[in-house]
Amino acid sequence: MNKLVFTLLFLLIGILQPIFAWADNPFSSTGTFSANIIAGTCTATVIAANGASGNSIDLGEIYLSEIVKKTDVIPFSLKFSGCLGVAKIAISNLAGQCSGSAATDSSFGNQLMGADASVGVGLDIWGNDVNSGTLFDCHNPKDNNVVITLAPTPVINPVDYIQNMHAQLVESSDASVSLAAGDFSAAVSFTVTYE
Repeated sequence: MNKLVFTLLFLLIGILQPIFAWADNPFSSTGTFSANIIAGTCTATVIAANGASGNSIDLGEIYLSEIVKKTDVIPFSLKFSGCLGVAKIAISNLAGQCSGSAATDSSFGNQLMGADASVGVGLDIWGNDVNSGTLFDCHNPKDNNVVITLAPTPVINPVDYIQNMHAQLVESSDASVSLAAGDFSAAVSFTVTYE
């Protein structure tokens, strides 16, 4: 019986010896982690109502009576393609050449001058629908006029999104100038921020 206890005790010490040795001399290892950190982004394109893409929207021929009655609503859109690593898109405008004699109207002013240029006309840009959407103010631009939420967390598969917009020619607030027909051109610069 004593021999059996001694053998079991010796066997037990032999099994536990590596465990006790490891406790006195713990195992350590070093890991190296690397990543390529990239910003989320999309490709942005302006799309006219007829489907044409580019940086210009042709408003067509608009009668002075349509400008006065505010019935000349021209749809267009901003298309965001291949969005990766993006959860939200925020669209704002930069201050521009505003309409009105003091250039302080919310509408964007006519950049054309001379005998062929329209007078007393401004351009309103709306995110979503006219009057119920968000007006992009030329004189007092705001950050994040339109915020598009693509997903609660940044998307990992390419996503496309179309933001509906509208343009509308309006009378400027300049009471000293009579509304006059002619050519019109306004530049609006949008800032797009990806989160």
